[in-house]
Amino acid sequence: AEAAAPPGRKLRRERRSGSLPIKVYCHFEELAASPVDTPARFFARSIVLGLFSSLRMVDILRACIGPLEDLQCVMLVTSFSKDGAPIDVYLPAEGFLGAWAWWPEHRAPLLGRPYL
Repeated sequence: AEAAAPPGRKLRRERRSGSLPIKVYCHFEELAASPVDTPARFFARSIVLGLFSSLRMVDILRACIGPLEDLQCVMLVTSFSKDGAPIDVYLPAEGFLGAWAWWPEHRAPLLGRPYL
């Protein structure tokens, strides 16, 4: 008789979004705009580029800066990890807190590097 009974509901944990809250984006943007040159600022600037590109972290780790001369736009060159095809990603040089005045300064040391 027990074999004919319907199985009980499986307990599953509640699914949640994997997106970061906007306040986290703003925090990284604020740190990236800091006037004090520190390793944390450099890291935050690279993280901001990754956050606003909407790519998976594994693809961002392989990304490099493209040869785009327009400083109002960011060009990331990467490959999709799933199929390996190269892709150019363009994004405006601005975030939730406005335009990234730091972008030209951060771009210079990244040119020619194989990663962000």
